[in-house]
Amino acid sequence: MKTALALRHVHFEDLGTLEPLLHQRGFEVRYLDPAVEELSEIEATACDLLIVLGGPIGALDEAIYPFLSDELRLLERRLASGRPLLGICLGAQLIARLLGAAVVPMGFKEIGFSALILTDEGDHSVLAPLAGVPVLHWHGDRFEQPAGSRLLAGTDRCAQQAFAAGDAVSGLQFHLEADADRIERWLVGHCCELARAGIDPRTLRADAQRHGAALREAAHQVIGAWLDQQPSSSEEQMETRAASIDDAEAMSLVLREIIAHTKRQRASDVAFVIDRYIADPAGIACTLAVDATGRVVGFQSLKRAVADNPYNAPQGWGIIGTHISPRAQRQGVGKRLFACSTAAARQAGLEKIDACIGADNPSGLQYYEAMGFRTYRTLNDTVQKVYDLS
Repeated sequence: MKTALALRHVHFEDLGTLEPLLHQRGFEVRYLDPAVEELSEIEATACDLLIVLGGPIGALDEAIYPFLSDELRLLERRLASGRPLLGICLGAQLIARLLGAAVVPMGFKEIGFSALILTDEGDHSVLAPLAGVPVLHWHGDRFEQPAGSRLLAGTDRCAQQAFAAGDAVSGLQFHLEADADRIERWLVGHCCELARAGIDPRTLRADAQRHGAALREAAHQVIGAWLDQQPSSSEEQMETRAASIDDAEAMSLVLREIIAHTKRQRASDVAFVIDRYIADPAGIACTLAVDATGRVVGFQSLKRAVADNPYNAPQGWGIIGTHISPRAQRQGVGKRLFACSTAAARQAGLEKIDACIGADNPSGLQYYEAMGFRTYRTLNDTVQKVYDLS
């Protein structure tokens, strides 16, 4: 079973509405209290998902709260591993700090329900379901945008509300996890802070009931989409490497498995594989995906379009071909292969990549669309798509 470890700084600021979602997604959820548990003994990469929750202390307060030093070291190891890491409120500030960004006081408290202002990137990110949905804000500090990250959302009072550092690391200043049915625990636990800020808990209580259902639904969509973009355990164990003549038999087997599955006839013998994919003079790269047992489960070829190429692709473009065994479907093989191919294409100076797909191959069409290809022409029974590298 997959494991999700949540660092919880105060008992009532837990995973809230996200906990049942994680159970539905097959995660075993475990809480750890950084203030009293020994973090130095925690293996940063052991859990499939690490979530750092909120709390009423500052991200720079390790001199006052020494346990934060161990927590920061744990998060630093997690960031280095590249495994999924989600920070909420204080958690997002700690991650931003480790990514080199400043965390500073705002000079006021942003507490209450209000909608986010999504950036252009946020509109096309996993946060899109939050458009127009009031979320719970409860903070007095903010993070600057970490270098190299994507800023996804802000508010009128705090321009930095969410960032993504690649697909695996996400920081949310706001509380999308807050459960309206348990908001009373927040109101009691933070009663002194509310009084100092001049905020009436009755207003928060009423707003939680008004917006709670919509926020729960949107939160499930957001975190569900974020989890979907994380690599599966099988994908994490997948190796990619350049193909050689020694791999021709294994590549031929992949083609034969595809033929048996699709009932579409095509050449698949070893000599064809060598000539078409490994030793083609126009070839730029041919990348294999190899599973944990050492079996080749797919490959992707990239070649330069020459004059009179059989696909009528514009000369100078790249031409890509993808072949994935049916036994490796839904393991992220295509995504891993395409990352290698685009890197090779950029190194070769290509600006566009052509993919020629049979109109009777819906899975192939869907794959290239998911990778960002768009149709630019249809010829007879084939659809040609292009990927813009610029």
